[in-house]
Amino acid sequence: MDPNWKASHTSTDDAIAVWSRILTQLKEELSFTSYETWFKDVVPISLADDVFKIAVADAFTKGGIERRFMVRIATLLSEHLGRSIQLTVVLRKRKKDTPGDTISVDLLKNSAQIYSFLRQRLNHEKAAIDRAIPIWAERVKGRGRQLTQIDMLIGIEEIILEERDLG
Repeated sequence: MDPNWKASHTSTDDAIAVWSRILTQLKEELSFTSYETWFKDVVPISLADDVFKIAVADAFTKGGIERRFMVRIATLLSEHLGRSIQLTVVLRKRKKDTPGDTISVDLLKNSAQIYSFLRQRLNHEKAAIDRAIPIWAERVKGRGRQLTQIDMLIGIEEIILEERDLG
C-alpha cells in the first residue's frame, strides 16, 4: 500500500493518478494489441467510497473489460490502495454519433476484400479466417449491424488464437 493514499479518495486527480499506476501494470502484463484495444481510450472518472469508476467509448469495450479484466483491475486497485476496491465501468457520453470506419457483418460473408484485409492485418491463413468469421458474426449478433474494423480484427484474432490454444 502506498502510504500517501488516504482511506477515502474522492477527487478526479486521485483517480487519474491511481489509473496511471494500473495502466502501467496492465501494460506489463498484456500484449501491445490487447492493451491498445481495451485500455487506450479508457477515462478514469472517480474514486470514492471504495468504488473506482472508469468510462469507455462503447458497449463492446465495456463488455470486453468487464468479461476479461474486471477481476484483475479490481485486484490491482485493491493492492495499490491497500483496501478492497470495486470497479465500475460506464459508457462515456458521446458528443455526436459518427459512423466512423465501419463494416457490415453481412459483408463478411461475401467479400474477397475482407479476406485480403484480414490476412494482411492478422497474418493468418484463409482457412483459419474462414472458420473464425461465422463464430465472430454469431458473437456480435444483436450488437448492431455496424461494427468498426478494429472490432472485427480483434474479435476474429481472438477466435483464431482460441482455436489454436484448444488445438
